[in-house]
Amino acid sequence: MHFEAVEDLEAAVRASDIIITVTSAREPIVKRAWVQPGTHFSCIGADMEGKQEIESTIMKDALVFADDLAHCKEVGEMELPLKQGIISEEDIDGELGDLITGTTVGRTSDDQITVFDATGMALLDIATAHMALELAKARGLGTEAQL
Repeated sequence: MHFEAVEDLEAAVRASDIIITVTSAREPIVKRAWVQPGTHFSCIGADMEGKQEIESTIMKDALVFADDLAHCKEVGEMELPLKQGIISEEDIDGELGDLITGTTVGRTSDDQITVFDATGMALLDIATAHMALELAKARGLGTEAQL
């Protein structure tokens, strides 16, 4: 996998198969016209009410999945497209767990655009913190404090 900083966002989006957005944007920075068939988005930055990183119409043309549907509808990337009427709840294809368990189907063609709306869940933070602690202990890093 290769990551690089770019000056021309449009050109980068047009040339990318996978786009991960991790910004504090309150207005879309990725336009629908730039998106190629088959692009996958992982939208992580929209984690508070009113934040949006990708143009709402991208959601209309995509398979849309969430980490936690109830939370994403309130503060995720899908919040504003839902409020704007660009998509409805019926346009949301499910949660990541639904894909893992096979309760819903993911991409069925290479041309489908997919969006994963990840607002972040406390459980993921706890799992990440646990892994970091275990790695630190295994490598003899850090200082243990009695609280």
